[in-house]
Amino acid sequence: MLLLQPLALLLAAVAPLVSVVCADTEIRNFALPLVDGRQMTIQQMPDMTLKPNTPTTLTLSSSRPHIRIALLAEPRGSWTTRVSWPASTPTRFEMDIQPGTAGAPAVLFLKASPLSPRIDHTRVLGYLGRIVGLDVGTGSGHLADPSSFSTTFTVVLEPLMFGVLPRTAIPAVIAILILCVSVWFFKPFLIKGFESVIRRVDAEEAENTATDAGTGTAEAKDKTKDE
Repeated sequence: MLLLQPLALLLAAVAPLVSVVCADTEIRNFALPLVDGRQMTIQQMPDMTLKPNTPTTLTLSSSRPHIRIALLAEPRGSWTTRVSWPASTPTRFEMDIQPGTAGAPAVLFLKASPLSPRIDHTRVLGYLGRIVGLDVGTGSGHLADPSSFSTTFTVVLEPLMFGVLPRTAIPAVIAILILCVSVWFFKPFLIKGFESVIRRVDAEEAENTATDAGTGTAEAKDKTKDE
């Protein structure tokens, strides 16, 4: 019981970190105002706007592989844009921060492309369906068009605290600090618990050894008496 309590606390501290590995992520940090000589043209007008700390879900596909997002950020300070998408849909995202207007001092240009070709599994499913007696249709079974894809992702704009730390990273940082403090605080109890277990095992082994030695001595004496 002494060991279970600190271990449970450590697991509780690590739990918030699990969500970090649930998706692929691309990040782009930038500072405003932009030191960029480019000027926005009519063809580069944004398709939508994005407010700070407002995660927005979008989809890019082979029919629409790119999008321009006006970032409604304060005209000064350090900012970060983060794009996250499921690891089950391997996609390559290109992020470029471009000059904006007075109301939106920066524009995020996002371009997506498939990271690996998609495979048409309908032929395999049809074969498996025939084995189990279900009609699930048939297909070509060939590689799908390598340029064909559709990826749903989440994009967010956040200010950087101290110029390096996004606000949403604070829970993970706190969890890491709790983990470190927990290890430091419960280390003596863990060491004592392990030492207690080791002493108990050593005592049992010594007792078993003494019992075996006593049994061997008694048998030797009995054998001597019989002779």
